[in-house]
Amino acid sequence: MNDIDGNSVYDINYNAFTIDMLFRWVFFPGSEINVVWKNSIFSDDEGIDQTYWNNLFGNLQDGPMNTFSIKLIYWLDAQYLKK
Repeated sequence: MNDIDGNSVYDINYNAFTIDMLFRWVFFPGSEINVVWKNSIFSDDEGIDQTYWNNLFGNLQDGPMNTFSIKLIYWLDAQYLKK
């Protein structure tokens, strides 16, 4: 399959570098707090003839996308609440 200029649309170099860190604290049976940090870098280009290290260092030069999230799960005991 070719694009409008006659170049193949499949000749791309896609790189993804991700780091995930999770802190999980179980403070009561069935109840927990999760704190998650994710760092990701994605890049693509048409330079498919590069070496592995050139790809890695070129990918790391692109700006990272960081996300941070907190999730609270709390178990409510219906039998306890009935009392």
